[in-house]
Amino acid sequence: MTLSIGKEKVGDGREIIEMLIKAFEDVEYSDKKEHELVEALRKSENYIPELSIVAKVDNKIVGYILCTEVNIINGEDTNKALAIAPFAVLPEYRNEKIGSKMIKRAFTKANKLGYKGIVVLGYKSIFEKYGFKPAWIYDVKAPFDVPEDNYMVKDIKKGYFDNVKGIVEYAEAFKNF
Repeated sequence: MTLSIGKEKVGDGREIIEMLIKAFEDVEYSDKKEHELVEALRKSENYIPELSIVAKVDNKIVGYILCTEVNIINGEDTNKALAIAPFAVLPEYRNEKIGSKMIKRAFTKANKLGYKGIVVLGYKSIFEKYGFKPAWIYDVKAPFDVPEDNYMVKDIKKGYFDNVKGIVEYAEAFKNF
């Protein structure tokens, strides 16, 4: 098994869509529209091509993570951060550390691009392994109703969320999902 992790390439789009459909078909808390969200985010100003990351096993896409830019707004203060959505690995490749490698690649690239924090709505059992903590601890809130323990944040730069609080403002594309 030859694993490679890197930036999405021209021509990967269709295979990413097909992979996302398969990856989320067995996920309980999914609207099964993650692939549509990716299409919409690619057209948004919040899209960062370097943070559209695929995992390939023997040149077949088996995992995907997309991080897009968000604002965290607190009164007059606006701070930039990233949001993970979606993040997926095909069922037959789960528990192979592929997700971990994609997340680490995303964190490294985000740091190089100057981002200091990241938010995610996801399974606590998955994301706390990567250092995510409930957002409510830092007084960071989603702009929509979510279970407290499933909305999480992580510092890319140590101490970022000690000083950044507020409501997360997502790309316009999220409002349709």
